[in-house]
Amino acid sequence: MCCRYETVATNEYLWWATDEQMDAVSVMFPKSHGVSRIDDRAVLSAIVQVLRSGVLWRDVPADYRIKWKTVYNRFVRWSQDGVMDATLCALTEPAQDEVRLVVSADDLLRHRSGELWADRGFFPGVMSLA
Repeated sequence: MCCRYETVATNEYLWWATDEQMDAVSVMFPKSHGVSRIDDRAVLSAIVQVLRSGVLWRDVPADYRIKWKTVYNRFVRWSQDGVMDATLCALTEPAQDEVRLVVSADDLLRHRSGELWADRGFFPGVMSLA
């Protein structure tokens, strides 16, 4: 199965990582230090949704049930640690006779935060695939 999309009341499609995708990328996430973390699937799915749609972090759809600040902070921390680049390079979905990245370099550069962090050199893997 590819990525899960869910339709919400606003007719917006929300992207959710599949079990296969989470199995592939969960080993890249840093370990929790005593305090249980918020669901990595929901955080990762919200990050991908924001980057793909180009909305502000404050406009993370409420259906993810995560505060926008948590999603943004995790994006920043994972970007600085190199986790986000490796994760985005590993996340693919089938497209007509090919496999494509869930977030392309164009999607990343279209978002203000993505462009800022890409300019600082935090996404060499994604940018090299452009």
